[in-house]
Amino acid sequence: MTYEHCLQLFRKGQLRKLIQAITDGRRLQDIETNVRVLLGYTLAIVGDTSFARSVIEIEPSRLV
Repeated sequence: MTYEHCLQLFRKGQLRKLIQAITDGRRLQDIETNVRVLLGYTLAIVGDTSFARSVIEIEPSRLV
């Protein structure tokens, strides 16, 4: 799933669909950093703050 597709779902307000599409069968470590940040933000909006916190914990080496 591309970041652009994720943004489309987010802008349409399809937050649960976005969360499902990103996380379905994927490890967090395999998800692109920008998609993980959007996922974390989306999770926080829907009230799943503990999962959001774990999603946005990104290894510093991936931020370069």
